Amino acid sequence: MKGLRAALADLWYLSRPYFTSAERKSAWTLLGVVLGLTLLLVGADVLQSFSRNIFYTALQQRDVTSFLRGLFWFVRTPTMPIPGFFIIAVPSLLAAVYATYLQQLLQLRWRRWLTHRMVSQWLDQNVAFRIAIEETGLTAVGDNPDQRIQEDIDGFVRNTLSQFLDIVSRLITLFSYVGLLWVLSGAISIFGVRIPGYFLWIALLYSLFASVVTHLTGRRLIPLRIAQQKAEADFRYSLVHIRDHAASIALSDGADHEKRLLIGKFDVIYDNFLGIMKRAKWLGFLTDGLGTLSGNFALLVGSIRYFAGKITFGTLMQLVQAFSRVEDALGWIWSSYASLTEWRANIARLATFQRTMDRASVGTGKTTREIKPTVCDIVTDHLDIYRPDGSVLLSSVNITLPREHDIVLIGPSGLGKSTLLRTLAGIWPFTSGTIRLPAEEMMFVPQRPYPYRVRSA
Repeated sequence: MKGLRAALADLWYLSRPYFTSAERKSAWTLLGVVLGLTLLLVGADVLQSFSRNIFYTALQQRDVTSFLRGLFWFVRTPTMPIPGFFIIAVPSLLAAVYATYLQQLLQLRWRRWLTHRMVSQWLDQNVAFRIAIEETGLTAVGDNPDQRIQEDIDGFVRNTLSQFLDIVSRLITLFSYVGLLWVLSGAISIFGVRIPGYFLWIALLYSLFASVVTHLTGRRLIPLRIAQQKAEADFRYSLVHIRDHAASIALSDGADHEKRLLIGKFDVIYDNFLGIMKRAKWLGFLTDGLGTLSGNFALLVGSIRYFAGKITFGTLMQLVQAFSRVEDALGWIWSSYASLTEWRANIARLATFQRTMDRASVGTGKTTREIKPTVCDIVTDHLDIYRPDGSVLLSSVNITLPREHDIVLIGPSGLGKSTLLRTLAGIWPFTSGTIRLPAEEMMFVPQRPYPYRVRSA
């Protein structure tokens, strides 16, 4: 339950901003229309079960007229007229197509909004730099932000909508078919005890057993899938690193070193995916076996009343369909467990990255930056610079960098020369003290120059 609460908290943390944003009206409208079409599809499916009952019974009785009317027109029953199968099928087809289209439209808009939001936050206030600092001191480092923004946002939005609509559809299906299954199954006597609606109780027990066994078998897939995504991203990043530094690697004769690193990273992918395969193999045996068993099991149990002459062939087939729908609705966990583990891993990765950006956006610097037109030099007053772990790198720096003078900072590697320049530029967050700057445009050139970077003080 603790893991479920954490997953729901992450899901709410990632989803709430969009559905309360400026796009909330269109988002809720699209979601409402899709839910309405889903409800329509479930209702049409229930209605079609009565049509199937009519033409299956007509086949049993060799009644051509009732068979054709059950397929293409209407059949009057003691309770109500039942439209033919294909009369229901045409609007169902339109509803299914538009439900998919509008769901994809909502997915696309949500992804656009979330991508814009995360890209903006990642690049504002130098959050990308703060996250990239080695040993940032953040409790959860957002590894591979490029994958989080490109791949995980897409997977999160797509899977969240599909899983949510799947749950809603199954709940509607459950409530739609429970009463029908109760009525159709009738009662059965076991050791003198009369059990009404026995088919419904069988479906409940079957789904409960399947869900518990499936969870115990497949729960280890969640950490394995998280580890697989990280390993794949690390391997892909190393390939890009080699592409971007091909000349340096060649001049330094570093090909063998890079090769060992790449092979090592791929070995992690191989070993972890082998673990996923082994776990998924047993999960596949279980879920596929349960799925195959359920339909035949319903037919076997329902045939008892059919051979006893208590129900028609059409009612038997309607009973099997009702059992299948109820069992499928109740068996959401075991039938969708593989996709649920992937979705849970996706939520965890994206929520970790979002929280990392949130913490980095707050910053830890306590430096006062004073920008005055009367100041011509760069002056620091009791400036302390810290490492990310809180230890002091430079203490009480009081310097004046006069305008129009060439100044060279000399010192051994690791002393803090580059970090001092980063502090003056305002991008190093772990500082305290005062910096006075002139109200003029200044450019800070990094060790690896970026040609389009002009910073105004």
